[in-house]
Order: sequence, then structure tokens, then C-alpha cells
Amino acid sequence: MTAEQTAPDPVFDTFFDDPHGKYRELHASGCPVRKVVTPQGIPAWFVTEHDAVRQGLRDPRLSRKLDNAGPGYQRAAGPTQFLAKSVVTEDPPEHTRLRRALNQAFAPRSIKRLEPRIVALTDELIDHVAKKLAETGQADLMADLALPLPLIVIAEMLGVPVERRADFQRWGDGMLALDPKVQKESGAAMIGFLGELVEAKTSNPGDDMLSYWVTARDQEGKPYDAQEILSLTTVMLVGGYDTSVGMIAGTLLALLADRERFADVFEDPDRLPSVMEEFLRLYGTVHTGVRRFATEDFELAGQDIAKGDAVLLSIGAANRDPNRYPNPDEVAEERLGNRNHLAFGLGPHICPGNELARLEIEIAVRAVLTRLPRLRLAVSPSDGEKTPHSLRHAVPYRRAYFIRVPLAVPVELDTEPEPTAS
Repeated sequence: MTAEQTAPDPVFDTFFDDPHGKYRELHASGCPVRKVVTPQGIPAWFVTEHDAVRQGLRDPRLSRKLDNAGPGYQRAAGPTQFLAKSVVTEDPPEHTRLRRALNQAFAPRSIKRLEPRIVALTDELIDHVAKKLAETGQADLMADLALPLPLIVIAEMLGVPVERRADFQRWGDGMLALDPKVQKESGAAMIGFLGELVEAKTSNPGDDMLSYWVTARDQEGKPYDAQEILSLTTVMLVGGYDTSVGMIAGTLLALLADRERFADVFEDPDRLPSVMEEFLRLYGTVHTGVRRFATEDFELAGQDIAKGDAVLLSIGAANRDPNRYPNPDEVAEERLGNRNHLAFGLGPHICPGNELARLEIEIAVRAVLTRLPRLRLAVSPSDGEKTPHSLRHAVPYRRAYFIRVPLAVPVELDTEPEPTAS
């Protein structure tokens, strides 16, 4: 490591305004692994090279367990209950046991059964959007479609009462905020709510995943304890809706920001599944994987990593590595339909809900394309270019380096008459 690399690198000083621009800068620097300090003041190695990120996602020497963190690592600001006995913070064999329980929620047969319900929910939400457009001329595809759809789906899968879903959404967002106070308050409220819900399902189980976990046994015949059920529920609630929310909104934003470029998708929505994979690569909401800790000294992309060091594997940067993806900031025809990206992670911690997310994205975006074909963005690019990148100042984003989502997708109907054939 050179003297320049030893000093903390202010990666996050400009990250929130333009993460994709920061990724271009980092790739151009030729330094695939560098020392950074997170907004919470935590020193870590920030990995941006595609091959190095892929290696790190699979490398058993990079652990998620907090027990493997070095003595200088600061613990998370939120309640520790969410971090104990969780698929997010465990390694095999504990992770494998809990992952089996979580996989039950996202088994292919279960996702297939959800499809009619997701279609029906989407139609109801599009009806609401169409009504708002007719009455006021404007709508917000984030608040009116991208956010409620995955939230309702996950809430129904878990058996969350209708009257508590707005609270859950607020607490979930707070747990992902940068402000430690907001994290702590939101986490405490979520723990209280989930504790009550687990008690209710224990006394009166229903046809939902939470009731299944309360009564289920693992492969050795052991029940899941209260802490494990709390952690499973949290991962499914927050991870199962928040990333999908951002990906639905990001895909719509990308399409609407450049209608001319994607005219073929508007004309033939059946092209959506193949184009969608490029959008997942470009605008996936998970920018940085969950932090990991080195269990021994080793080398990653030419950089010496010491035992106990925190490592951040930047999925967002890896998906735009020009050495892996020529013209990485563009939707490339030769990459359409290619799932060989890292939007959902890789290895033992790959997102278990990736197929549910794909289904929700396709259904929601297809409904917009087919039912609201004259829709356009109600904001203008800040620099005169019609790209999601240029809209970064016009569309607000959550200030987060882990899960980063647009906070609004304001739209209106295009009232200009369509050109007639001469």
C-alpha cells in the first residue's frame, strides 16, 4: 500500500450527489481497493473492481459475523437485536440453517402463486394513478406504485395487518437512514411491533410466513427461537420490499427519461424482460454489499487486507466496471437479457427474493407501458440531456450508500398530439 492509499479516501464526500460519476472516477484511478471512511466514521476497504467484488462475495475469508471485526470497528447505531442470529450477519453453518427457513418464502412455486395477486394489485394501483392524472394532471410513480406494490406483497406474505403497514414502511426507511438517532428510534419501534406480531401469530397462526416460522422445525427437528424469527422477519420485511421499490422506480425513471432511446420497448413491452437486466445492472438499488470482516490476512486485487479489517464490496461500481462491461454506462444491445451482473449479489448471500423482485418489476413496468402509454416525466434534466444520470438533481434520492432509491418519480400525461403519417 502506498502512502497515498494509506490515508482515508473521501469517497463519500461527493457520492450522494452522483454515485455513478464517482464510480467512473474510481475506475479511472486504477486503484481497485482503497481505504475509505464511511459517513458513520468507520474505516473500511472499498472494493470497486468487478472481478475483485465477485471474488469477495464468494470468499469464505470475508465474514459477516461481527465477532470477526477488528477492535476499532464501531458497532451499528441501531438495536443489536436485528444483527443477532440473522442471515445478514451469520456465516455457515448458522447462515445455512437460517437461509433454508428464509428460502421457504421465496421458493419458485410460492412466487408463481403470487403472480395473479401481484397483477391484481398493480391494476388497482394503476387505476389510482390514472385517476390522479385525470383529476390533477400529475402523479408520483414512487408513492403511487413503486412503493406500495412490494410493501403490500411482503406484508401479505408475512401477515402484517393492513393498519400497521404505513408504520412499517416508515420504520424500515428509518433503519436504513444515515442518521444514527433515526436508525435507533426506528429500529426500537420495529422491534416492538414485530415482537407483538410474533406473539399474535404464536397464539393464532394463519396462512403466512411468520406463522410458518413460529411453528416450523429445522432439518434437525429444532424450532426457531424468538430471536431467529425476529431476524428472519426483519430481513424479509426490509430486504423484500425496499430494494424492489427502488428497482421499479429506477426502471421507470430510465425508460421515461429517454423515450426515444427505448421507443421499441414502449411499442413492444414483450422486450421488457431482456432490457430489464441491463437496467438492473445500471440502476440496481444495492450500491454496496453488507460489510464483511477479514478472518485472516490475505490479498485482494493486489491489496493486503489485514485480519479484522472491514471490507465494503461495491456492487454498484462492479456493475459499471469498464473492464468487464464495455461502455458501462450505456444499455448495450449485446448484453440484453444477460443475467451475469451483480445487482442481487452472488454466492451464499445472494438475494433470496431476486425472482420475486424481477416479477414485480416486470408486472409494474409493463402495466405502465400498456395502460399509460402517453406518460412522461414531470421534471427536466438538469443539464439538458435525457438520461437518468442527468436527472440526479431534478429527482431526489435517499442519501444512502447501501440501498439507494429515488424518492419520487413525478409524471404527467403528454398532451401533445401524436404526429400523423404524411
